[in-house]
Amino acid sequence: MRTFGLLVMVMTLGGSGCTERLPLRDGGGGDDAGADARADGPPLADVSVDGDHRDMLADSGTSSWPAPCGPRRAGFVGPLCAGKACSVGAQSIVAESGSSPALALDGSGAPMVFHRIAGPGFVGRFARQKSDGSWSSEALPVTTAGATLSWLEGKPAMIAYDGALHQSLLVREAGGWRTLHTFAGKGWGGFERSFAVDSAGCAHVTRVEIVQQGSTRAELATYYRRDPSGAWAHYRFGAANWLTALALAPDGDAHLAYWGSGSTPGWSLFHGEKGVAKRVTPLGVGGANAALSERRVGLAIAAGAAGPRVLIAMLRERSDGREITLASAPLGTSNYSFTVIASEPADSKCQGMPTQSSESCSYDDVDYRPLALVASADGDVRMLLGKHREHGELKAQCPFGAPGPGPIPPPQCSWQGERHQEGSLVIASRDSSGAFTQRTLVAGLDAVEASARVDAQGRIHVAVSAADGKVRYLRLE
Repeated sequence: MRTFGLLVMVMTLGGSGCTERLPLRDGGGGDDAGADARADGPPLADVSVDGDHRDMLADSGTSSWPAPCGPRRAGFVGPLCAGKACSVGAQSIVAESGSSPALALDGSGAPMVFHRIAGPGFVGRFARQKSDGSWSSEALPVTTAGATLSWLEGKPAMIAYDGALHQSLLVREAGGWRTLHTFAGKGWGGFERSFAVDSAGCAHVTRVEIVQQGSTRAELATYYRRDPSGAWAHYRFGAANWLTALALAPDGDAHLAYWGSGSTPGWSLFHGEKGVAKRVTPLGVGGANAALSERRVGLAIAAGAAGPRVLIAMLRERSDGREITLASAPLGTSNYSFTVIASEPADSKCQGMPTQSSESCSYDDVDYRPLALVASADGDVRMLLGKHREHGELKAQCPFGAPGPGPIPPPQCSWQGERHQEGSLVIASRDSSGAFTQRTLVAGLDAVEASARVDAQGRIHVAVSAADGKVRYLRLE
């Protein structure tokens, strides 16, 4: 069984083309301060952090959480894919070689995709789909190891991570990409669901920052909010590893998830309540270290008659294998219930070496990789999974050791035979009983990473990278 990480989603239920390299322009004022830019306000205060995250001081030296700017952007209400089992309505190749895709929709609902070019260095590209279904692509003018996209002030925008502990907010204007803000200090982020924009035009960002406290280095989950005037507010909370994500509630309040470190590892959730940061008891999971193998973590918020809920899709270790499980709880609580999305039996591959030539072994092993979790505004949940199957019929071969003086050496046995591997992209959705069932979307596609968003018609747009090195776009309907 392959080891993968966790995927988190917070919600409230109820081709080819031009390849020009565009210049990076200086902002010349406003909130664009180039490489020395930092959030407005007083210098960062010292922050005391322990493993239980009890100390949650704002950078300004107060404990106030940045207030919401305005409602979040409206989401689709109703069943996804017109209430049917989702199928592929359109697909195309975004890039022949790439990885780490991130997808967002522009103001008209058309897809935009970031991906990193395969090979040495961190070279990112930004692609937009044209009216004929092909893609125009441009190289980004900054080193980009990863990014997350959104739509800000009527323009494409991204949080770009350079792979060397620096992040910037970029916007795509008529003359090229412009650096709107560079975050002070060292840290990391820019991964899936770490950037959102509300209906008032406020940008919300989460990252992990490195803070030196004497001889001790602390790694703190941090929330930033930029209002339309360009002013920034920010708040540090909790010791974290590098998994962070955020989503906006209907009122625009940010809910943030991060994988905590210290004495209580697990998914911790934070949000504001009347200007005060509130933390939900961490959701500890079996096989906690598996989270460290997966950089991408999804997060979203929806609303419905059942009230706000948090959903976390995660891997849970069992004595007889493991399962991908959807944990659900009322937002702001830790009263979780669990629903299995997919199960993996214990590794069924042939274990150990054979000892005699009469032995044989048949195996059929299936592994799942959680890729993306999406939902309608009223809670119709779908999950994209990469399914990898390996099967074979093996027989023992036991040649003797090399001849020579002395006794005949014992046989050196090994498994020989055909091993078959195949991958597919599948989607899981609830049936009438509430259980999850799977449907194959693309057979033969060994999916590695994916990014997905829901449009105003309830269709699901997906950017996916695969083991063949290509980045694909799919529209599910």
